[in-house]
Amino acid sequence: MSDKYNGKICDLNLINGKIVKDNEIIDAGISIREGKIVKISKEPNIFKADRTINLKNKIILPGMIDLHVHCRDLELSYKEDFYSATAAAIHGGVTTILDMPNTNPPSISVEILNKRKKMAEKKILCNIGFYSGLPNDLEKVKELSKCGIFGIKLLLNNPMNAYEYHNKQILREIFNQCSKYGIKILVHPEFHSFIKKQNKDNKQKNTIQNFLEKHNEKNEYLTIKKILKYCQDIDCHLHFCHLSTSKDIDLISKFKQNKEHKLKISSEVTPHHLFLTQKMVFEKDSLAKMLPPLRKKNNQKSLLEALKIGIIDVIATDHAPHSLDEKKQAFPDAPSGIPNLETTLPILLTQVNKDIMSIFEVCKFYSRIPARLFNLSNKGRVSEKFDADLVIIDPKAEYKINSSDFFSKAKFSPFDGLKCSGKPFMTIVQGEIKMKEDEVVAEKGSGKILLN
Repeated sequence: MSDKYNGKICDLNLINGKIVKDNEIIDAGISIREGKIVKISKEPNIFKADRTINLKNKIILPGMIDLHVHCRDLELSYKEDFYSATAAAIHGGVTTILDMPNTNPPSISVEILNKRKKMAEKKILCNIGFYSGLPNDLEKVKELSKCGIFGIKLLLNNPMNAYEYHNKQILREIFNQCSKYGIKILVHPEFHSFIKKQNKDNKQKNTIQNFLEKHNEKNEYLTIKKILKYCQDIDCHLHFCHLSTSKDIDLISKFKQNKEHKLKISSEVTPHHLFLTQKMVFEKDSLAKMLPPLRKKNNQKSLLEALKIGIIDVIATDHAPHSLDEKKQAFPDAPSGIPNLETTLPILLTQVNKDIMSIFEVCKFYSRIPARLFNLSNKGRVSEKFDADLVIIDPKAEYKINSSDFFSKAKFSPFDGLKCSGKPFMTIVQGEIKMKEDEVVAEKGSGKILLN
């Protein structure tokens, strides 16, 4: 075996690691050159490199891929910006994120998206792609399709929308337009018309209970049912964000089994809906306020089982940062959302140590399938010729989540104080070490903007 790769010494070798493949863990090393994995082999059959790191039996995973992140920035940069969001990502072992469009100004035009990309180029530390919101003029969808977006997000719960999403004709027109240009559609499954009716019927104003009832399980279920009924014959990819109830699962399972539908569907579940319950909202108040809200405990087992058998496809964080001052407001005034980029992988590794999930499932649902669903080629696996986007974990590390240590600007979490077993030790993006032992060592602007 030659010491060189195509006549050139490699940039980085990782030796004495345990590599998590799709269904096995192998003892091997990795040679990296120009951002790619060029060799996986046991020493001494590994190429020579400028730098070698002995991992001392730590575990090598593919970098996590988060399909649902709110980076904020621009006029919302006090909540989060591209630097703090991507620093949080690499601290949490996440190497690729897709940014949501409910920004200020809203990301619903090529001009705003280009402005965000230009801002991101100066700050990002990892890979990032962008979604768009739905433009006020459907004819503008064609323009958006040419600027590399990974999908269009429909905020069905937003009363300020230019469209009546619950209207069958309008919804079909939107789906047909996205189908025409091959654009994925992502939805927050909750029609504003359902929320409005629930609010009108409920006399308990401005209470936690009213919030939970206004955003109830039935609303989510009926929204999903209505969309599937209206658009099942349209050749389009529809992705349901943050499923939270057991009621959704049978509906989605039956739809997936029916091969006559032209509509392709996928879905995600968040770590908070998997591992926290409604009880937390009453304990933590607005610090645990999110949409969809936390549900009753009986939903958790169903959601986890649905994930394991493929009814739900992926785990995504819905990282939704806000300032601590905003979140400490009275419950009705506080914004919904929590930061999740730095807590999700440690929480999942803790489930592995509890035998609730396997390490293979963590990689599958938080890396491999996200890469496949959203056309992130050469990502999601530790394999030769794939991008060297990796997270090395210390499976024995034990610590408590402490939001004051977050790189995110959002210094709060309903997971605060949770004991975790296993955490990211090092994060590598495009072959470059970005985080090591809780220290972000990447330079601003060293990340990469991804185009679909």
